Amino acid sequence: PFDLLVWGATGFTGKYVAEYLAQHAPLNLKWAIGGRNEAKLQGVRQKIIDINPHWSSRMGLLVADGQDAEGLARVVSQTKVVVSTVGPYMKYGRLLVRVCIEQETDYADITGEPHFISRIIQDHHDQARDRGVLIIPSCGFDSVPSDIAVFLASSRLREAGYEVARTKGCMYQLQGGASGGTLQTVVTFLEQPIKEVRATMNPYYLWPQAVPKPTVSPRFTPPTYYDRDFGSAQGAFPLCHGNELTVRRSAALQSPGYGPHFAYRETARYSSRITAWISTISLGIGSLLLLYFPPARWIFRMLASSPGEGPSKESVETGSFDFRCVAQADISSEQKPVEMKSRIIGKGCPGYGSTRILLAEAGLAMALERSQCSGKGGVMTPSTGLGQVYVDRLEKAG
Repeated sequence: PFDLLVWGATGFTGKYVAEYLAQHAPLNLKWAIGGRNEAKLQGVRQKIIDINPHWSSRMGLLVADGQDAEGLARVVSQTKVVVSTVGPYMKYGRLLVRVCIEQETDYADITGEPHFISRIIQDHHDQARDRGVLIIPSCGFDSVPSDIAVFLASSRLREAGYEVARTKGCMYQLQGGASGGTLQTVVTFLEQPIKEVRATMNPYYLWPQAVPKPTVSPRFTPPTYYDRDFGSAQGAFPLCHGNELTVRRSAALQSPGYGPHFAYRETARYSSRITAWISTISLGIGSLLLLYFPPARWIFRMLASSPGEGPSKESVETGSFDFRCVAQADISSEQKPVEMKSRIIGKGCPGYGSTRILLAEAGLAMALERSQCSGKGGVMTPSTGLGQVYVDRLEKAG
């Protein structure tokens, strides 16, 4: 069997993940690329062999239709781990997750779709846990920087004997573009019934029902404000809500948990309060138009790139991000405040240059260091499913 399968290797992000593995995977890895179009897969395979001829004998090609359960089972049964770049995941990911659990194959993806994550939790978490299968969504720019930054800061506080209270995340710097697939996924999500979209706005949407919720409000900062810790104006970040949901799920799944007074809030850095306010209002109005005004979604689709398209190779290689986190210890008001800070710096366009590293290293951690992963099975998060072994791999990857 193969150690790792890149599913969707002919897509924009999938190609970059495959190329990253071609350049950085250990030479003893046995891996495959997969998808539904054999001719396109052959083209990707040849490009990988051009990068490193070594892979001609250690890389396979697996073909199946993503909507065909039998075909997927045949493919998934041949690998230990699947990393999927095929979205929208609500449409193309649910069957693949089910098949992975049936075949006892670990799985990771780069989804930013809260409703998809909620659905696979409801449908498959217990079965995956009982079978010892790791299902780890959001192993890309959504939501690894946030989840791992909070994990690092919180872990240091707990090592010092503290529980964790208010924790802030800030996208301090961001340079890069979005692919057509990502933009189309945004519209697909907003085309869901309004009731379902509204449900995802619950700050505890992904929180396990059996775990008591924190006793403090998760929204402890105003929409725009000046933050002394980050030294800048703060405002809305388009991915903040999904990242907050993932971090809160991590807080519930960690053993021991972050603490009964844990709260997490995420924002982005702006040059001034005015630009923060304008951007936050604009983002809110744009989201409402896309949600309630179908012609706006049609126009957005027309202007967006087609799936399989995205930023130029130069943009993918030269982009970057800088994410920062400040976690407060849960202590009384009479005590001197105790804080722990962490920082995640990514190289390459966040959605693609960085995401290829984040997803590939998640897959390699499960394929090559499974016994050291912190999670044993279930629908987990990057920090709870992979833990310190993942952090170590990312540090080595730069």
